Amino acid sequence: MSVEEDWDVEQHKTEHECDEHWELRRKFLLTHKDKFPEDELVCLAQAFTNIELLGCRYPKETMQLIAELAQDIVGEYREKQKTKLQRTFVKASDAASSKVKGFRAPTSTNNVEKVRKSQSLNDSKANAIPTKKRRIEGSLFGDIVIVERPGDIPQNTLACAVNVSGGNLEWKFDKIKGTCKCSILVNSKLLAEACSSNKKSAKKEASIIGLNELQKHYYTIKIKHNINKDANITTTAMMKHTSKEDSISDDNIGRKLMKLMGWTGGGLGKSEQGMVEPVTLKQQISKEGLGLKSNSCSMNHLKFKSKDIMRKYLSGDMTNDLIFSADFTNDERAVIHQVARQLGLKSQSYGPKNQRTLVISRKIDIRDLVEELKTLGGVTSKYQLIEPTGL
Repeated sequence: MSVEEDWDVEQHKTEHECDEHWELRRKFLLTHKDKFPEDELVCLAQAFTNIELLGCRYPKETMQLIAELAQDIVGEYREKQKTKLQRTFVKASDAASSKVKGFRAPTSTNNVEKVRKSQSLNDSKANAIPTKKRRIEGSLFGDIVIVERPGDIPQNTLACAVNVSGGNLEWKFDKIKGTCKCSILVNSKLLAEACSSNKKSAKKEASIIGLNELQKHYYTIKIKHNINKDANITTTAMMKHTSKEDSISDDNIGRKLMKLMGWTGGGLGKSEQGMVEPVTLKQQISKEGLGLKSNSCSMNHLKFKSKDIMRKYLSGDMTNDLIFSADFTNDERAVIHQVARQLGLKSQSYGPKNQRTLVISRKIDIRDLVEELKTLGGVTSKYQLIEPTGL
């Protein structure tokens, strides 16, 4: 059976997945892209990262398959983990105090811990005002925030919510009188269970029940729409659906002045060769917008231009996303994805093969987003914050 290889790995990066974890899962996807169908490989990659990062357990056959597929991938990641520096931190105030008294600042972990404990005790005595807790209410299953994306299935929504919080998600299946029972455990606590005719439907039903239960205790962020060619239509395309009279109203002061000077409509010039429609602003960044040739361009030139515009985006106060239009090829989009990762930005591709747009956005901590949405009344053009139903 032939396997379709013409699909974009980058589209499977989740919104709040850190770069280190995504690189591990991305390497798994790229290594086995030619061996499995897209849907099956994405599931295997998620199971692989769950096992490696969260310590999840699966049926014996699945564990053996994942172990075989991960042989040439996980070694480098594990070596990096071993060689990570163990840093010791000392407060500046403690270091300054020690210097004045003629003592050396403590360097061992135990001494630092003692200094921290004594400092925290002194601080608590001096400041009787309670500090504001940053942790989001509801800790029955951990520090969870649910993110609902358009078109996403309940299983993915639940898995992402638990994985981002650092929790341990388990799916257990049992056969009962010709039916399949699915039990969902979060951090070894039973969240939900459901029975159906097969594993897939039982998992879906249990996920729906589990999400409803979590929504009683935790905040839900609902993303209103995905970025796609319809949601991000350019102003030029929108203008095609408006008539000439609707473009500039009769009470427009510029139109009135032109009429006073004898203008009756149409383009300016002896042969009315001037443009009729007003200048419009394109919302998407195209090759021409970057100063590149539409038919061909150097990858190094594209990387330089992309890095330049992303740096300007980072240094400014622009809150909207950067959207690269559909005239970039798969290889060119891969370069833009790479530049975005290097600069600490999120990147995601949307749309069908020949009309894929690429969206660049800033990384946002999900809990910071909850706090920000609270201050904004819970609703923005992109997000809607839903409070726990059990409160």
